[in-house]
Amino acid sequence: MSAESEPERVIHRDQADRAARWAQRLPGEPRRGGAGENRFPPMAAVIVAAALYTLLPDALQLGPRLLVPGLEALLLVALLITNPRRLTRETRFSRAASLALAVVVVLSNLVALGLLVADLVAARAAEPGRCCWPDSRCGPPT
Repeated sequence: MSAESEPERVIHRDQADRAARWAQRLPGEPRRGGAGENRFPPMAAVIVAAALYTLLPDALQLGPRLLVPGLEALLLVALLITNPRRLTRETRFSRAASLALAVVVVLSNLVALGLLVADLVAARAAEPGRCCWPDSRCGPPT
């Protein structure tokens, strides 16, 4: 046996061990070992997004003021009930709720951005020469 074939054999044995562990895992079990993903950073981001959405002017909101933040809170609570501290298992429900939450946050932000742009364009068309700042011409107040 040559010295070159020994590292090959170790690599193949390692691949076989990984394949055996993969085959033995349960359907809801994560693919990697470890403690799972921490829930705090995404939870904080959703709470901040919902809070900022409630602070938008009425002209930039979709529906009643608390509709979108309420929907975000409902989805966030459902996700926290599924995995309170860390994302250690992913079920079909948690996957669907995560995707729905992401869609709600992104679409609400895109709608608010579109309404803001439409308002800015309409204001510029109504009063040419004025841009956003009431006391100056196309620039911040001095």
